[in-house]
Amino acid sequence: MRIVHAADFHNSLAGSFIPAIAALARSRRARGDEFFLVVPRIPDAVWHDDALASGIELLVVDGDEGARRAVRTLGADLLHLHFYGWLLPVTLAEWRTRTTILWHIHSGDHRPQTLRNRVGAWLRFRLAGARARRILVVSGAVADQIKTVGAPARKVVVVPNAIDEHHFRPPTASERAEARASFGIPSDAPVVAFFGRDPIIKGTDRLVAAMRDIPEAILVAVGADDGALQDLQGRRVVSVRRVDDVRSVYWASDALAMPSRAEGMPYTLLEASATGLPAVTSAIAPLREAAATIPTITSVDADDPRAFASAIRRSLGSARSPADSIVRKHSLDRWVETVEAIYDEVCS
Repeated sequence: MRIVHAADFHNSLAGSFIPAIAALARSRRARGDEFFLVVPRIPDAVWHDDALASGIELLVVDGDEGARRAVRTLGADLLHLHFYGWLLPVTLAEWRTRTTILWHIHSGDHRPQTLRNRVGAWLRFRLAGARARRILVVSGAVADQIKTVGAPARKVVVVPNAIDEHHFRPPTASERAEARASFGIPSDAPVVAFFGRDPIIKGTDRLVAAMRDIPEAILVAVGADDGALQDLQGRRVVSVRRVDDVRSVYWASDALAMPSRAEGMPYTLLEASATGLPAVTSAIAPLREAAATIPTITSVDADDPRAFASAIRRSLGSARSPADSIVRKHSLDRWVETVEAIYDEVCS
């Protein structure tokens, strides 16, 4: 069988998405399948060699037209589309083919809920989504959201995100000390980690308001807008533009802050939890869903700075303990088994 994944993936680092695809590729190649991954051109991408080593045949393309052309040329038996960007253009290009199509939704819809956006979402999921055999989603909350805007309930399948639980593990004392030293952090300082590539979605303003009540803590801000953090610059802020392995951030920290306004089921939260790092999140549905099964996560109203700060302070004082539920529910092996069961179902 010829399997093609097309992912509008713009991260120069592999994150936890590429390792999941690579694990699936290794399993399918062992079955004798061909496995292709179509991705956009990112000049500083560093994960291509690792993807190729897993048996993936990689096609790097320019824009929607490049994706359409590559997928059309490959002639997939099974086409697995990831993220929102290429869902419509590639699905429409393959509409009249015999290819089995899967959609994979990795996040909620972050756009304002205007009438125009709601109509657009309905057209996407009800009309264009008719061509997809299954719509995979990363959480029950995302499933509820897309069903509300027209996705047929019978097609929607929750497939929890997966991480490499062998890589994301609690640190030894020496590993923790080394991680702290790499960021110039004193051994006894309380440290809060924050990932803020989008200041609105990730709630940078909420974090700034809460951190004013925790003056003793150092903030390690990864990918965050320094301008959005300017009110904290007189305090202790370690701004990290890019880190090749985010595990070092988790190992160096005492708590993760995630005051997000929208999420799907963030890899960051799962990775941090697997290292035993306690997390304080906003109370949006996907993060409450994670907190229900991972005891190291606390969900709080992020629009209440004092409550959010209080929860962070409590987490800073708690012992690091790995979440066994991560291994049970979010392991790479389980993710591969779940996806392959869907492949067997739709291709039988």
